[in-house]
Amino acid sequence: MKGQKATSVLDDPIEYNVKVEYIIKPAVLENLFVSCFEGGYSPWIRQVDLVSGKQDPRSPVVWWGHPELYASPFKIKIVYDREQDAEGEGGGAMTINSYRIRVGLQTLASEYPHVFKEIVDDNIDALIGDAFVQCCVFGKLVYA
Repeated sequence: MKGQKATSVLDDPIEYNVKVEYIIKPAVLENLFVSCFEGGYSPWIRQVDLVSGKQDPRSPVVWWGHPELYASPFKIKIVYDREQDAEGEGGGAMTINSYRIRVGLQTLASEYPHVFKEIVDDNIDALIGDAFVQCCVFGKLVYA
């Protein structure tokens, strides 16, 4: 039609918010924790202790390296440096359980989708593991 501007789908100002459910298996959680705790990229973490959960004391593998730990109720205590602490003070502590895992994963999915995509793509390294644990502990990335 004469006098009208042609429009394309790219000009459409409508946005769509889509929620997708994705199942994270215990082996993925194990990979995330191992990558964080052993990857050498989380200097803010001072100490990690298993408070409760399945553990095989005869296993030569450290407790966070067992996927079955994350398949049943567990509690992991993380002592960390707060933002206002001098390095090494370890003034903060958080107990991670299944609720905090959901908080961390949901935060990554909604606030840091590029990081969550790496988890979905099974491209987990020390940086991704650290981001996951930060989101479990703080509900956001503090040390990015």
